Amino acid sequence: MSAAGVHILDARDAGAVERLRFSNLATSGGFSAARSAVEWSQSDDSSRVFGLYDLKGALLASMRAELLLRPEDLPPKLDYDGLHEIIPLPCGLIGKAVTRADQRGRGLNIYLQYLAYRYFHGLGIRQVVGTIMPNAPYVGLFRELGFQFIENPAGWRRYGYQSHGPTYVIHLDLDRHYEHVMSVLRPKVAGLLREYPVIRSGSRPRSGPLV
Repeated sequence: MSAAGVHILDARDAGAVERLRFSNLATSGGFSAARSAVEWSQSDDSSRVFGLYDLKGALLASMRAELLLRPEDLPPKLDYDGLHEIIPLPCGLIGKAVTRADQRGRGLNIYLQYLAYRYFHGLGIRQVVGTIMPNAPYVGLFRELGFQFIENPAGWRRYGYQSHGPTYVIHLDLDRHYEHVMSVLRPKVAGLLREYPVIRSGSRPRSGPLV
């Protein structure tokens, strides 16, 4: 059993992560995903995957913070071509964000975003990117944080995902907006930070600091 809190996940958590991803991402009402697109992969091994466990050892939420270093890394991650002309590299990608159905509305996704932004900023990453559905619950928050939106009229159609309509690529100048991002998110996550602290050691030691 993992100590309650936020851990850095690794291949030992692959089964729990895959079950959570598949129950959310592969069965979403706005898009579908092939099982291969949500399985634990080499990208997870080379990224920082955050996982929030409760006292019973259940994985409640997870998010992947990935570094993209080359222009050719962008299209398969965002399903959009030509972004290297707009988004300076290296950049950080927030993706594979999932929350257990009975835990939605508690702000767990926002909490993991907060940790991901701190992680990227600590590495000196200046830009953060992601993708989102137009009707997703966090569109308003991303706009408030300072993200720019690029409509993808063709939607997700390659690389294992199929959307039922257009999608957005979003990108943030984290270097410019970091203090604003933190000022918006800190009060939203203060309670969760106390309830689910960042685990730096304990029942399942992880390599390196979390944030």
